[in-house]
Amino acid sequence: MKRNILTLFFLVITLFHSCSKKEDSKFFEVKGRVFLEGELVEGAEVLLKNENDNYKTVTKNDGEFIFENLNPVPYTLEVSKDLNNEGLHVKKVYNTKGNNGTELESIFLPIPVDFADPIEVSNTFINLAWNASNSDDFKEYKIYRSGSSALDEDTGILRHVSTIRNDTTFIDDQNSPLGGLYPNTDYYYRIYVMNDKGKLGGSSIYKIKTKEFANNVNTAYKLKSVTNFAVEKTVTGIEFYGSHLWIMYENGKLVKYDFKTGTNLETFILDGDFKGLAYDGTYLWTNYRVPFEGTLFQVNPIDGKIVKSFGMDPSSDLAYLNGSLYMLWRNLNQINPINGGLINQFKKPFPEATWGITARNGEIWINSYARDSNKIAILDEEGNHFGIAYISEDEHDILSNGDRYTMCFMNNQIVLSYGSRLYIYDIEKIEL
Repeated sequence: MKRNILTLFFLVITLFHSCSKKEDSKFFEVKGRVFLEGELVEGAEVLLKNENDNYKTVTKNDGEFIFENLNPVPYTLEVSKDLNNEGLHVKKVYNTKGNNGTELESIFLPIPVDFADPIEVSNTFINLAWNASNSDDFKEYKIYRSGSSALDEDTGILRHVSTIRNDTTFIDDQNSPLGGLYPNTDYYYRIYVMNDKGKLGGSSIYKIKTKEFANNVNTAYKLKSVTNFAVEKTVTGIEFYGSHLWIMYENGKLVKYDFKTGTNLETFILDGDFKGLAYDGTYLWTNYRVPFEGTLFQVNPIDGKIVKSFGMDPSSDLAYLNGSLYMLWRNLNQINPINGGLINQFKKPFPEATWGITARNGEIWINSYARDSNKIAILDEEGNHFGIAYISEDEHDILSNGDRYTMCFMNNQIVLSYGSRLYIYDIEKIEL
């Protein structure tokens, strides 16, 4: 990754307000010189303005600028310099009093603030770092992000604001309410340094790419299609035990299903918007959803009656593993099935909504429905993303259009729902 390495520099302007030599005139002039690292700078832009006048010039090859025949009134002086072709620039603002005979002290342009190498990059987060501003009128840093190199305050998403001068790191991750990060994707960042009046400078536009996998991914599986078949209607949850599938349909129809013969063995009507199914060895679990709320139900699979319930966040799917329920929504929540209490909460490896979860042998498999959906992430019971499963590329089209689907393990196979169809896959371990 090519980086612009910038050294400390300063820009010094010495300004003189001098009376005109004409005895009958009150005009005066403003002049000075610009320095960069002790050297005279050519091409720095200099603006002098107030409500009535607006003057512009650039420094000559000797670093000098001059404004002549000025009315003796206050002006705002701005001196700025573009330091590369990637947007890095700095600026200093000074208010002149407009008094004849006033000599101004040197003005030091603040050092430019630019990105350093990132502290860490993974598949769903970037830990950014930059050098601190030394401006005496520093107010805050603003960091913007975009998917395009055409990045400024208008085109980018404001991702971070800090008013602490030495707060020079920021983790941009998947949990942003303004849109998280996707794996294997280019992102562009820019820092603006602000004072009370506006911008003191802007960094170079910094391009960085997220990784395809989490940094500790070391396990991979490939899913090979065995068969697929249609069922009654859209599936919102599936679970397997014994030799049968349990299927939750939209509107709360719960069915014990013999997939070998295609027949319903038991049917119960729970009536409502239920999402997800999990089996704990004795009872089924499902989540009833209303906007922004959910209720976790324990269901007796013998008679379809509700045994107990807990109010909690909504969920798109459920899994059971080693005495805990795992509920998938904005985060991955580990739930105590005895009292409905939250044991732990983990970040998902996908930034967008995820709709399928299942578990086996210390592995929690979850998938994304919105993007890159030929991959399923594998987490351990501590929420660490350590594995990945691939759906065969020639079948990726059946799962890549963003529809919602749930899943369950069935002995050594995995079952995925897609609309009103179920897809069964063999699981083969492969090398990364």
